Amino acid sequence: MNTATELPADARVVLQFLPSAHCVTLDLLHPVVLGRGALTGSDGLIDLTGCEARQHGVSRRHCLLKRDGRFLIERAVAYANQREVFGGPIGANQGVQFPIADAWIEVEAANLMRWKACELIDARKPCGAEANMAKYLAAKASWEAANVCLQTHGGFGFACEYDIERKFRETRLYQVAPISTNMIFSYIAEHVLGLPRSF
Repeated sequence: MNTATELPADARVVLQFLPSAHCVTLDLLHPVVLGRGALTGSDGLIDLTGCEARQHGVSRRHCLLKRDGRFLIERAVAYANQREVFGGPIGANQGVQFPIADAWIEVEAANLMRWKACELIDARKPCGAEANMAKYLAAKASWEAANVCLQTHGGFGFACEYDIERKFRETRLYQVAPISTNMIFSYIAEHVLGLPRSF
């Protein structure tokens, strides 16, 4: 299957990744516009299988972690504002607020690392460490957001109508696949810290 698309010389391309796609290097909430200078591969071609960044450890199929983390936090916030106990919303309690805020901070920190990797990709510089760290931070943040969201919902978090239990299961997968956290630790240890190869 040919995944490259030929473009006219003055073309601009908008790539819109579907919610079922996996990506760590692009903002999944908005289309990404690439000028002709950003094209990789042969002149006039866009390789949608991972572009030049693949050689540095970045794959367009990594994960939707930022989006999942935000989805889960938005659900937790909405439920915490809506659910009332003892005459007020449960979100008015620090025991509910603080874990949600902590999860939000982790998701945003992962997002910053993701953008750092994107900047390196755009500059055609090696980005393996940044991409791996972004994937690790996003997987961890997404998992924490899932835990917080489930805890905020209590027993209702397991009801299919809320879509929380499904996302809870899915976010755990991101620590295992497509790249496990242990593989990321190995990469950082060897390529960033200069430790001997462990396998």
